[in-house]
Amino acid sequence: MIKFIANTTVAALCLLSSAYSYADSLQFSAPTYTVAEHGVTASITVTRVFTSYWTRFFTVGVDYTTTDGSATEGSDYISASGSLTFAAGVTSQTFTIDIINDVDYEGDETLNLALSNPTGGAGLGSPASAVLTIAEDDPVPPVGSLQFSAPTYTAAENGVKASITVTRVDGSFGTVGVNYASSDGTAIAGSDYTAVIGSLSFADGVTSQTFTIDIINDADYEGDETVNLSLSNPTGGAGLGSPASAVLTITEDEPVPTAGSLQFSAPTYTVAEFGVIATVTVERVGGSVGTIDVDYASSDGTATAGDDYIAVNGNLSFADGVTSRTFGVEIINDDNLQEGNESLNLILSNPTGGAGVGSPSTASLTISEKDEIFDGTGGGSIDLIALISLLGLCLRGFRKKSIFNN
Repeated sequence: MIKFIANTTVAALCLLSSAYSYADSLQFSAPTYTVAEHGVTASITVTRVFTSYWTRFFTVGVDYTTTDGSATEGSDYISASGSLTFAAGVTSQTFTIDIINDVDYEGDETLNLALSNPTGGAGLGSPASAVLTIAEDDPVPPVGSLQFSAPTYTAAENGVKASITVTRVDGSFGTVGVNYASSDGTAIAGSDYTAVIGSLSFADGVTSQTFTIDIINDADYEGDETVNLSLSNPTGGAGLGSPASAVLTITEDEPVPTAGSLQFSAPTYTVAEFGVIATVTVERVGGSVGTIDVDYASSDGTATAGDDYIAVNGNLSFADGVTSRTFGVEIINDDNLQEGNESLNLILSNPTGGAGVGSPSTASLTISEKDEIFDGTGGGSIDLIALISLLGLCLRGFRKKSIFNN
């Protein structure tokens, strides 16, 4: 009898030892779990894997915890930790995690699950860690459009740089980008500004970026000048908004040069009576910026329009930078009538374009008498006094001869 009891005890101890040598495994039922963001709770199953017939008669347990992945505890879920107990023969237990539903689009997010500290002779199976994905239930926000913050920008010529802002409107989800470039308007790259070409990147949620253009300051007055700006090739699903082109105005910092004054090149002019045209010069002095005009006209002095010259009146236009213009007065040759030198008057009036009238604004044109009395021999000519003297001598000689003949 004693021998039987001893043998039975030994057998039981052997069986018990065999059971512990084949410890059950406690593990997650899957490596990943998914729950909708609007779900109230996520249910996580832990399973018990028996390793022998005898282990099912034992009670085992295990601890569980949650930690942040891309999901944040308190914002996306309520953290969970505790212990699960598996009574004899029990093969699975569950724990739950409360999910927080927000109205912000964040995409799918994850949290980490872990098992630890198995008890009752159990061990950790595989997987002993898992990932719970909280599936986003809000619609994907728009990525937006990219455009200039304004259709026009201004920079002083003596400024170092012009700062140009590009904005992201109607959405800011995800990373997007866009190319930018400059081109000549009335301003010239290399002389008035430094040309630019490049790209801007907008990270998720970023709605504004800038680029700069170096301005070149020169000493010449050129007036305000412009540079054209453009956006192209948006990336990341973004579109081009409006304006996708803009104009940068470089404001002139040099003083405005004067338009100048208009005047005759001399107070008097002379032309021979037998000259066909007398050329009169009008000068622009004291400045030459811009287009200006002036009226000119003639009037009788001792010369008479229609007999000695053809009356003139008109307008002279001086383009930007032009400093001299001329007009003509046609002279009438009066067929050898001896009238002596004669003159006519010239006048400038009504300047436009910011110009003034300088001095002299009036002038005199002298028509030089050139008529001659010819001797009829082809040998030249003599003047009227000489002819009268000659005739007197002839007449005196004729009288003497008549006396002698008588």
